[in-house]
Amino acid sequence: MPGPYTIRLTIPPNTRIQAHTHRDNRSAVVVAGVWYFGYGLLAKANAEKALPAGSFYTEPAGVAHFAETK
Repeated sequence: MPGPYTIRLTIPPNTRIQAHTHRDNRSAVVVAGVWYFGYGLLAKANAEKALPAGSFYTEPAGVAHFAETK
């Protein structure tokens, strides 16, 4: 069903999420820790930005992105 929704994710330390896309636009807030996030077709550490707790970011529909925790 289309419309706004909320998901809470808890990601363990030292987890890598390979590049992927979503069909819908997504917005996120980092609640705790540091989330390393980047845009692109390949996950590259030098393309990541460290997002500390309180950070807000977006995942536009169809745009490849990747992330990791350390």
